[in-house]
Amino acid sequence: MQKDLLLTNLDALTGSGTALANSPIPFCIDQGDLWPGNVLIARPGGHHRFIDFGDAAWTHPFLSLMPLLFGCHRCWSLPGPFSDSLDHPSLQMITDSYLRAWTDYASLQELRDILSHALRLTPLRRSRALITNFKRATSADTHDLGPTPWSWLTAGTTAPSGLSTRSRRLT
Repeated sequence: MQKDLLLTNLDALTGSGTALANSPIPFCIDQGDLWPGNVLIARPGGHHRFIDFGDAAWTHPFLSLMPLLFGCHRCWSLPGPFSDSLDHPSLQMITDSYLRAWTDYASLQELRDILSHALRLTPLRRSRALITNFKRATSADTHDLGPTPWSWLTAGTTAPSGLSTRSRRLT
């Protein structure tokens, strides 16, 4: 079933990969597992620290945003399914802050478009990491590892709906 779903959406996934490869945002070392548990909170006046670079890769830097947003959705027990919650003010704040850091490369609207492609492809990258993690995991670990790889792959067939309809707060 998942194979058929991926094959049905192969053109959209390929288009998103091409869009990321051709975007003005340079590839870099991407942490690959950015979620609240891998961010050490800064002391007042300090800087946040990121840990756990076991899934790091040379790739598009927007691919780490979806796991962070998903992790925040889960930790904060936000209402509704993740794919419908990108309009939530707390998640918008994270997204807006992230995109502002890239405005030297593209306009905010272009960044939103690029992000929509990254959100479509992130489940494929995340699934590979989760499959690797599940090889070493026990049943007690599955809660901390997040959704199953098949859930990520299913989510990857379309970009989350909230991104295209959200308010355009950045200026």
